[in-house]
Amino acid sequence: MYAASMATEEGQKITFDVTWIDPDNPDPNPPGRIVSDRWTTVPFSSKIRATARSLMKAARATDPRTSSFAVYGSEAEQVFIWGMVDQGNRAYDFARFDSESGPDRPGLFQASAIGIGHLTVSIGYEPIAELRIDRLSGSGLDPLRAGPIHEAIRPRLERYVQAVREAVPKEIYTDRPDWDLGIRSKWLETLVRILLRIRGMGHGGAVLITTDTSGTGLDAKYEIPYPRLPEALRRWAAAWIRKTYADDLIGEMLDDDGDGSTIDAGLYLDETVYRNRSEEATDEIDGIIWFIACLSRIDGLVLMNSDLAVKAFGTIITVEDAPSTVYAAQDEYAMISRRVPLSYDAFGTRHRSMMRYCNSYPGSVGFVISQDGDIRAITKVDQDLIVWDDVRLQRVLLASASRAPLIGPRRVTN
Repeated sequence: MYAASMATEEGQKITFDVTWIDPDNPDPNPPGRIVSDRWTTVPFSSKIRATARSLMKAARATDPRTSSFAVYGSEAEQVFIWGMVDQGNRAYDFARFDSESGPDRPGLFQASAIGIGHLTVSIGYEPIAELRIDRLSGSGLDPLRAGPIHEAIRPRLERYVQAVREAVPKEIYTDRPDWDLGIRSKWLETLVRILLRIRGMGHGGAVLITTDTSGTGLDAKYEIPYPRLPEALRRWAAAWIRKTYADDLIGEMLDDDGDGSTIDAGLYLDETVYRNRSEEATDEIDGIIWFIACLSRIDGLVLMNSDLAVKAFGTIITVEDAPSTVYAAQDEYAMISRRVPLSYDAFGTRHRSMMRYCNSYPGSVGFVISQDGDIRAITKVDQDLIVWDDVRLQRVLLASASRAPLIGPRRVTN
């Protein structure tokens, strides 16, 4: 896989997924009811030896968004490609927060070649390891949900939660203790989806979130006040809470009398109205994410305030003072004892300009997406400029540990 990823086919980089799956027993634990869009394995008429050349030649017949090669081997025989796995779309969307539920993933583990010398391995939705050229790392860091990056954006996150509370009747909001968790997760997931969408475009880009309103240190080529995203998030949250509240009441009444004959029709109407509003807001948010991601195609960064409202794009950083120290974080919290010195001059123009701004304006958070797919987060912590190099953005559902998902309750279906 590594050798195949280093090649190109008709000038295009090679990307593909493989699933380690037994051809004699590809689906050992099928569900009681198999939904129509569940994955299946499609065997070749004859097996193909898995080599860099065979993977490279066949790679363009697949797309990581929808299919993978089925591979297997044993001590007695070499690894071979014996077929393909289809219907990967729902898993792809679920991992990138583009859907609220996803299927069980096939096989023992999955491996992906996502760039030149860039491989990832996962078991289900749990990342196991990542290889970037000559550097092997674990599952990556998640600074958006813990540590200084999270603390920098948390005040706005809490103001968003408060705005939703004020938009929902108190008796509904206090009915469940976990509303805050759900709407915080949605806000963070939306930011993640913007970064993933920019990365998926393959051209690189940068997003700067700043609380500074003076505009100093920035030359905005295209100013574009665009507050639609925070407004849509508030509408979605209010509708989602009221729809779920109606769902809960209907479920309780059905449990009480069994047939639903005594349930107020107005309750069904509420559930329908707010479900439709929630779905409309979900579609609206998806369109907004595409709109914002496309702004990154212009040279310069996308400028957002701490509400996630876009202020400008094609923005150039004019700050000239370089940071005196730059460190790589080895954990989400950027523990002092684990910071590793970095050379400012070793980075490209896009990274260096973001470093200069975040160093001069503490509290600002910068995200830089490289053309090769790497995503780095940057902010100032005390007197040091910190870079998180292995930012993990995709959804994580732990396959082997009995703890909750990092992003709040989500559903895996068969």
